[in-house]
Amino acid sequence: MMSLFSKMTERTLSLLNQDIEHHPDITEAFMILLAQLFKKHPELLDYKHCNLTGLFQCGISALGQAETPTVRNAASFLCEFIAQRCKRTETEAVVLKQGLVLLTRLLKAIGGEASRSLMNHMSDVLFMLNKHYYDHLSSWMMEFINQDGFPSPLAAKVNKEHFTRLILKERTHKRKLQEIVTEFTLLCRGLIGTDYAAATTSICL
Repeated sequence: MMSLFSKMTERTLSLLNQDIEHHPDITEAFMILLAQLFKKHPELLDYKHCNLTGLFQCGISALGQAETPTVRNAASFLCEFIAQRCKRTETEAVVLKQGLVLLTRLLKAIGGEASRSLMNHMSDVLFMLNKHYYDHLSSWMMEFINQDGFPSPLAAKVNKEHFTRLILKERTHKRKLQEIVTEFTLLCRGLIGTDYAAATTSICL
C-alpha cells in the first residue's frame, strides 16, 4: 500500500505542479484522499519515499484555487498535516520551512484575493497553525505586519497589529477566530460598516 501511495502521489503531484488550475476535479479528489489518509493512516508519513514537502506545497496551491470544494478539502488536508506535529516529527520540518508561504497564502485570501465565503476555511488553517506552531506563527506574523500594503492597502499597520494580537490570543475557540478573520477581511475589502457587509456576513459565515 505504501509503494502504491508513493507512486500515485508523485504522478499526481507532477500533473498538478504543471497546471493545477485546469484540473479542479483531480485536485479536489487528491485533497480528499490526503486528508483522510493523514487522519486515519498517519503511519504513511514515515514512508521514506513520501514527498511530504511536495504534498504540503500542493495543498497550499489548492488553497488558492477558486472552487469552494477544492479549497475546503485543501484546508482539511493542511489542518491534518499541521496536527501531526505531536505524532510525526517529519511533518514539523516541512511546516517550519513552508509555514511562511502558507501564511502568506492565507493572508492574501483574507486580504481580498478569495471569496468571503471561503474565509472559514482559511480560519481553520490559521487556527491549527496557532494551536501547534504558536511561537513560529508569532514570528511569521511580524513579517506580515511590517510589509506595507499587504495583504491590502486598506489595512494600516495598526490594524494588522490589532489583528495579530487577537489571532495569537485565540488558541482554543475556533468560532471566535473565525469572527476575528471576518472582521479583518471586511476591513481589507473596504466593507466595514456597509449595508452590504451586514447583509452578507451571516451568509458567508
